[in-house]
Amino acid sequence: MPKQSERLEKIQKDHPSFANNEEGEEPVDASKTSKYLNTIADVSTRWNSSYLAWNRLIKLKGYIKGLLNHLELESDPDSQKDAKRLRNIMITENEWSLILDLTEVLSHFADATNYLGGCKYCTYSSMNPTITEIMKWIRPSSSNNNFTVVFQSD
Repeated sequence: MPKQSERLEKIQKDHPSFANNEEGEEPVDASKTSKYLNTIADVSTRWNSSYLAWNRLIKLKGYIKGLLNHLELESDPDSQKDAKRLRNIMITENEWSLILDLTEVLSHFADATNYLGGCKYCTYSSMNPTITEIMKWIRPSSSNNNFTVVFQSD
C-alpha cells in the first residue's frame, strides 16, 4: 500500500493540470522533474511555520482534490479506505477561503520576520519602520470603517 506522500507525488506527476499556481507563477511540471510538493508541518517553535504550512496547502489544493477523486475511483479496499478517510478530513470551500485570507495576513508578518531575521544587527532603525508598515496594513485607514465579524456555528 503506497504512503499518502507517495500518492500525492504520483498525482502531481500524472496530473500537472491540477496545480494551483498563482497568477504569473511558472507551473512546475512534476512529471519532468524530481521537484514535487509535500505538506509542511506546523512547528510551534518555528516562526512562520503556520504561514508556510497553509501556503503549501493552498498550492496542493488541486492535487488533494484530484487525489480524493482518484482514490474514490479505485476498486481496491485500501484505496477505498483511504478515500473515506480523506473525505472525512477534507477541507471545505469555506475553510479553503479562510486559509487563503489567513495566509494573506500572515504574509506580512513572514516578510517582516524574514527581513529582520536576515539583519546582522537588528536595531531600532530597522525594526521600527517594519512594525509601522505592519500596523498600517492591519489598521483601517479611517475610523469610519465599520465592519462586523459574524461567527457561524455548524
